Amino acid sequence: MPNPEFAELRGYLDGQDTFMTGGHQIIKMRRGNRVTPEWAKSRKTLQKILTRSFPQLRKNPRQRARAARWASVIQLYYRMHMTRGQVAEQMKLGQKTVNRLIENISRAAKGLKTSGGGVYSSRPAGRPKK
Repeated sequence: MPNPEFAELRGYLDGQDTFMTGGHQIIKMRRGNRVTPEWAKSRKTLQKILTRSFPQLRKNPRQRARAARWASVIQLYYRMHMTRGQVAEQMKLGQKTVNRLIENISRAAKGLKTSGGGVYSSRPAGRPKK
């Protein structure tokens, strides 16, 4: 017994249409084939990276918003293994923006500054007081 939906489609589409000949399939979502780094698995290390990269996280709403964006990228890209394009689409960002975010997150995870400079120092910034 033929499927009633299929019979209804026959009224709109002919047999040569690609949709009727097998073009409508459910496919699995593509996943990136990368290993999740150890720092991305632990909440403590993520908190450490975010507070080091955004020192005014608790006081400055702009830094809080940027840290939230980093946390979303970490969740989607590193933990859920979405591709860069899927992350860009999910977060409604450009591909270049996502690439730059991932690059900066990777630098921060290595203990480097996101601007491409050296390593974070444990000394306070600025001129020392006498």
